[in-house]
Amino acid sequence: MKAGILSDLFRVGVKKPIAYLPLCTIQDVCGYCPAFMQDVLEKDWGFRTMIVNADESWVSSGALFVWDDASLSHFLKTRQNILGDAHWPETTVEFVRHVACHLVPRKTPLFDLVADAFDDPLNAGRTDMNETKNMPHP
Repeated sequence: MKAGILSDLFRVGVKKPIAYLPLCTIQDVCGYCPAFMQDVLEKDWGFRTMIVNADESWVSSGALFVWDDASLSHFLKTRQNILGDAHWPETTVEFVRHVACHLVPRKTPLFDLVADAFDDPLNAGRTDMNETKNMPHP
């Protein structure tokens, strides 16, 4: 189970330039210190990371964000118009901080952009998803 939960962090790359896990999941479910995971992801995998504390984030326990800098930078450059319209940053570090600290309004192009960055094409909050598409049939 631990490996499955943590695998999301290690899938970061061109298709999924960013990922995160709540700090309580890393500690309580997976049994790792977030600083240890941060070190592994940066030194062994070459990713960029950011730990955002609970008082800064919409994630109640805080979160560890991980991203592939080159992939996220390219992703953001191809979507500058959406970021500009929403007054969101276009640099990777500032974008990640914004994602970590601000909830994105559902059913907006910005929500779609963030969902795409996390490789989440089926999120019900997307503009191209009907709210009932993800609901199981009775």
